[in-house]
Formats: sequence, C-alpha cells, structure tokens
Amino acid sequence: MLGRVAKRVSRAWPGSVLYAGDVSAREGGDIAHHVSHNSGRDVDLAFYMRGRGGRIQDSGTFFHIDAQGKNRSGDLVFDSARNWTLVEGFVRDPQVQVQWIFVAQHLKDMMLAYAREEGVDATVLERAKRVLLQPRGAAPHDDHFHVRIYCSEHERLQGCLNNGSIHRWVDAYDEALARRIGHVLPFLESPSNEEIRYAITQIVRVRARQAAPHIEPLRRHADPDIARLASDAYGFLIGERTPPQWAHLSEEDAWE
Repeated sequence: MLGRVAKRVSRAWPGSVLYAGDVSAREGGDIAHHVSHNSGRDVDLAFYMRGRGGRIQDSGTFFHIDAQGKNRSGDLVFDSARNWTLVEGFVRDPQVQVQWIFVAQHLKDMMLAYAREEGVDATVLERAKRVLLQPRGAAPHDDHFHVRIYCSEHERLQGCLNNGSIHRWVDAYDEALARRIGHVLPFLESPSNEEIRYAITQIVRVRARQAAPHIEPLRRHADPDIARLASDAYGFLIGERTPPQWAHLSEEDAWE
C-alpha cells in the first residue's frame, strides 16, 4: 500500500519521497517506544514538506508542525496538497482497508480544506474525515502520521482481530469467517481425536464465540485430554478464561 500511494504522489509531484518510520518487529511483538506496532499493521510516516521558495524538501525527520503549518524554525511548511493526496490514496486503495490515520486536528483541517477546494468526491471526503483522527490520551501526532490498517481476509481467518471501530464501508470478512467455522464444526463429531483437537484449535484461534455451544458437550468426552481441551476452549469462548496456550498455533501445528 505504501509503495502504491507513494508512487501516486511522486508521479504528480516529481521528486517527492515518502519516508517511513517504525512498522513492527520482523516476527511481531512489542517494540521500544510504542504501545502498538506489534503486528505489522501500523506504520509511522513523515509529512511531505516544502522549504524556501516552495521547494520540495522531504526527509525522514518528524518535524512538529504548528497551527500555521510550519516547523519550529519556520523554514519548512506542511504540504497540504501532497499530504492530502497521500491520505486520499490510502482511503481509495483497492487492496487494503485503512482503519485510522492519527494526525493532529489542525493538520487534518488543512488537508480537508484543500480537498474541498479541489472538489474531491464526497464519499472519499467523508471517509477521510472518519479515518483522520487526533487520538485522545496520546501524543497529538503533529509530527507524523500513524496509519493503522484492518486485518486482511487471510489474516482474519488466521485469528487476527480488529480492535476498535469497524467503519460502515469496511468488509470485516465475517461471512468468510462464518464459512470457515461451518467447514470446521463437523470435525467436532469425528471419531478421530486428532480431528476434534484440530477443530477446537481452529475455533479458538479465530475467536468464534458462536461455536461455544458446539464445544460444550465435548467437556464430557471419554478421553480426558479432549475433555480438558474442550473445557479450556469453552471457558475462553464464553469469557471465563484466558486464551489457551495453543490459541495462536498455525494450521500445520494444529494438525501435529
């Protein structure tokens, strides 16, 4: 997504460079100086800037930008046109769904004002108004964009969870998830303990709470290991227990 949108900006304004900061650790997990950026679905981006005489002057430095659109030394100006084009590219992207673009309110206002002057499509403008947000209880993001994308369909089926609001135009892949669970449920009635174990693991990994009633009878299974597994899974799905240790196993590991 970053590559597609950066190319769009650079085609319109040759010489433009999009600088990215932190994304995530290669294998995920916590990284220094962030409470998010754990899953590869967040990225920090420097603003497009102009220097003296309107010259393009992009860099990887995260400059604090004031209400007049200038950095602290006053020699750089926030480029509303290019930064809006970046945001519009994210909102319009055909392959990725953007959840949030954290940015200070005064910079959001500058970009939306530019978009209105340019006669941007009302649907795109409304979506941008929703995803552009100055976060509460955190830094105002007057020095960079923080972009967060939703789980893809593949990720959703592997257990990825979207925290926070689901915008009304977003496909959260609930139907795909329901189909996946529909294919798995028959394994719960299999004579093979391995297939039962696989089904329970898949259901827990995607947090399919609607499947809890199907797992509940297995708490009384003749095999004590299956009964214990089913009890753990059922307790988690109805909110009484923390995720079992195997909740994030890969499909291949689940079979093993």
